[in-house]
Amino acid sequence: EIEGGFVGNDLLQPANSTAVVYNPFDPARQLAGSISNGVYRRTSTVLDVFTPGVAGFNANFIRAVQANTGNRVHVGVGDSFGATFASFRSINNALSWNQANSGLEADQFRALVVDPSNSDVIYAGGLFFPKSYGAASDPGNGGIYKSTDGGQIWSTIDSGIPLSPPPFVQSLFRTVRDIEIDRFSAPPMGDSQILYAGGSGGFISDGMGGAIKQAARIYKSMDAGANWTASDTGMGGAEIGVGGFPIFASVVQIVQDTADISGTTLYAATFIGGSDPADMLSIDNGVFKTVDGGATWSNVSAGLPRLNDIVGNPAANVLSLAYDPTDPTGQTLYASTNDFLTGVPLGTVYKTVDGGTSWVFAGTGLDNRDVRDLIVDPLTGDVYAAVVDPLSNGDGGVFVSSDGGTSWASISTGFPGAAVAIKLALDNTGTNLLIHAGTTRGIQSFEVVPDGDIDGAPNPIEGNAPNGGDGNLDGMGDQMQSSVASPTVNDPFRRGTSSYITASLTGISGTCAGLQDSFGLDLLDQVPEESALDAPFNGLHLRIPDCEQAEVELIYHGADFSDPSFGIRAYGLAFPDEDSNTWHPIPATLNGTSWTFTLSDGAPGDATPDGQRKSSLITAYLKR
Repeated sequence: EIEGGFVGNDLLQPANSTAVVYNPFDPARQLAGSISNGVYRRTSTVLDVFTPGVAGFNANFIRAVQANTGNRVHVGVGDSFGATFASFRSINNALSWNQANSGLEADQFRALVVDPSNSDVIYAGGLFFPKSYGAASDPGNGGIYKSTDGGQIWSTIDSGIPLSPPPFVQSLFRTVRDIEIDRFSAPPMGDSQILYAGGSGGFISDGMGGAIKQAARIYKSMDAGANWTASDTGMGGAEIGVGGFPIFASVVQIVQDTADISGTTLYAATFIGGSDPADMLSIDNGVFKTVDGGATWSNVSAGLPRLNDIVGNPAANVLSLAYDPTDPTGQTLYASTNDFLTGVPLGTVYKTVDGGTSWVFAGTGLDNRDVRDLIVDPLTGDVYAAVVDPLSNGDGGVFVSSDGGTSWASISTGFPGAAVAIKLALDNTGTNLLIHAGTTRGIQSFEVVPDGDIDGAPNPIEGNAPNGGDGNLDGMGDQMQSSVASPTVNDPFRRGTSSYITASLTGISGTCAGLQDSFGLDLLDQVPEESALDAPFNGLHLRIPDCEQAEVELIYHGADFSDPSFGIRAYGLAFPDEDSNTWHPIPATLNGTSWTFTLSDGAPGDATPDGQRKSSLITAYLKR
């Protein structure tokens, strides 16, 4: 057994190994895979020491992201249930990363927040499990941590968080999912003092059909995290479900009303875990509000869908809340709902403009999705969403609404298909907005280049399209039309060069909300080439949401299609099989450099199996 250096966290606890491989030409060189910590390397049979690689961070599940001043970004690994380096820190806007775990006793992070009064003060929430290994052991803790030096050294701040008795001490508060700082609580020249921590909470059965509360869902600190007290009065108790276990609402997010300078108005999003579709529950769920600094909470979920879509049930689970600081009334929030119990995605977005008194649907373009995080740009009021792709059809990533939730559009150009977006952080310090997305494949950071029609081709690119920015010669600039996109694509046989393709929607049936995510197929590594065909011109990815049928025109500027063996091929679902993809020939008409063809929902070229959202991958191929 070789454990030297094979540690999973800063407490020197060993990581869990998954596989070991040897270099056949140099057996001293070994690579060992681990759970949550990526790859470890050993380079000598004399020195029984493994070295972890920070590059393994790219494979981690990131649930906590926070942008900071001075180009700092902080992220935390989530969903790990063993020894793990949970905290990472970048000082160059996510270009490179270093571990930042000194003193940290956490197996996972679910929340990171920077004190608005002092950017060097950072709070984190998560979970730590008790462990025994060899002759050593470590008890659990309350899952709340603090750094006062910009996230390099951490301390546990859990005084007042209930813990189970020894020998296996662990938090009864369970997973800490969010921390909110009262930005109005900092004294002159001092740090913020009032904090709220939201988490799972805990109830156990009393054996007589009732439940005993072990831990609250919200704890409050009045002294910058030194001490915590329960603060969830009004959130209700627990009911015993059909499985015999307590069912109750847990807190996933807390947001403060920044228009209320007293700091006493906050909102909390909750979800019900461990329920069964047969449970008929009377407990409250959804969104709660306090106007007295957490002393009491009331449910404000009127208008939200019901759990399991059953009238009389509590509100559906709310996975995220976003407060709109650009609304001078301070009454606008967005909520993403999700029903875990039906077996199909029923998530979407709702909006309130009266402080939670009533909610209305605001998810056109995001209906039947799994929206995991919402965040509002404090400068523009634009709302961004981290969207899980529930059907694995390329419809996940990052979406934006620039009209207050009336419509949503994907801005996932180049977003890795294998990465699932979970958490978002915005950085407005540069010329353009920078988005850091925590995903199942590490952190994905990208600059939001202006794209007024949100078709995937940025304004500077479309403005320089052929014909003075009018690629399809319809008399209007392409950057002003969501139904026309003129992106540049890399030329496959001329490295470092690119050419324009103009895509246009002409005849349509249904809503057809325009084009989105228009970019070259070379950005999608999961699309295979066809071995029997050559592709001298790069293909184009087009997403056409909410569309039954559309006529599409593709203009390959500067191309030569004089060879009659050219034809259009589309990559999509292998109908009638909707569980796999394949290439299809598409009947098309050629006119010079322009191809025209028809795409229909549920027909070759459609890459979305749910019947209403379309995502098509299209390219021109030369037959051999």
